[in-house]
Amino acid sequence: RERMPAGSLDVHLNGHRVKGIEIGGEAFALDGSTFTVDPAFIRDGENEIRVSRKSGSGSLFASALARFYSQEEPVKAAGAGLSVVRRYTLLKRLPTLLKGDIIDRQEIKDGDSLTSGDRVECMLTLTADHDVDYVLVEDFKPAGFESLQVRSGEQMSARSLPDHAQVLELHQELKDTKVALFLDHIPKGSWEIRYELVAEAPGTYHAMPTRAQAMYAPHVRCNSDEIRLTVKDKPGQGGAK
Repeated sequence: RERMPAGSLDVHLNGHRVKGIEIGGEAFALDGSTFTVDPAFIRDGENEIRVSRKSGSGSLFASALARFYSQEEPVKAAGAGLSVVRRYTLLKRLPTLLKGDIIDRQEIKDGDSLTSGDRVECMLTLTADHDVDYVLVEDFKPAGFESLQVRSGEQMSARSLPDHAQVLELHQELKDTKVALFLDHIPKGSWEIRYELVAEAPGTYHAMPTRAQAMYAPHVRCNSDEIRLTVKDKPGQGGAK
C-alpha cells in the first residue's frame, strides 16, 4: 500500500530548487531519472539534499549517491579509521672485499629517477585505530613496473610494528595494475607489509595511491600519498622508437 498516486515533487540542493518531478499514476518509480545541477549550488564540505512533495499522498522514499574526484597533484594521504603509508626503497647489490655482496638500500622520493632493471622494495605500513575485520589493500603499481613475484597466492605476511613480534598471514593476488592483499583481521596498531617490484619500461609514471578499506564497512578506509617516478634506459641502451 505504499504506491504513491499521481503528484509532483521538488528536489532542493542547499536551499535551491534544482528539479521538479511529475509522477503519473503508474510511474511510481523513478529509477534512471538523472539531471544536472548548477555547480554554483554545491558547497565545500557538507551539502543538503531535500526532496519535498508538492502534491499527492502516500509514502515517499529517496536515496542519493555522491561521487567526487580530486584534481590535486600529487594526491595526498587521507583516511578514516585506517591509514596507510607507502615507501619505496631502491635495492642495489654492492660487492665488498670482506663480506661479499651486500644490499645497499636507498629511499626513493617523489620525482626520483631509476634505471630499467632496478629492483625496488615496496613497504606498506597499515595502521588501524581499532580492530578491523576483512581488510582489502590495493597497491597500484606504477606503469612500467612489475611485481617480482609472478604467481598469485604465494605466501606473504604483515608484521607488527615496531618489533615484528606478531605475524598476520595474508592472501595476495597479482593484477595488471595493482597488487591486491586480503587480511581476515587486523588488530589495533601498525602493521608492515613488504614485497618487491622491478622497473622495466622507460618512461615517467605516476604510482597512484595505495587504498585500504574494511570490505564490509566501507566507511573505514584510507589512501596513501601518490608518488611520481621516472625510469631511464640502462647506459648504452637506446629506448624503443
